[in-house]
Amino acid sequence: MDNSDAKVILHPLAVDRLRKGQNSFDSGCTSYMALTFCRILKLLGKGEHGFLIVDRHERYIILEENTKPIVAEQLYGTVLYLPGHTKDSIGLILKVGSLF
Repeated sequence: MDNSDAKVILHPLAVDRLRKGQNSFDSGCTSYMALTFCRILKLLGKGEHGFLIVDRHERYIILEENTKPIVAEQLYGTVLYLPGHTKDSIGLILKVGSLF
């Protein structure tokens, strides 16, 4: 982000996660395989699911009721909330039918 003027489009729940640099475990593990993987990561010292902190609020476009339609129009698609792996997952269905 230091080398670009890119904006970050995000779900409202993503703001705190980006500032902390850590994924949330609110949903728990989705399967026994995922739980096993999380335990292996923890044994390897990577159990926090941390990442580099991103605190560029001046570049954030937070998907709220008033901004969601504007973003969808500018990106020629439909913005979807896709909670699953994390509660703040989002997607964009382009008018050509592709999901991004």
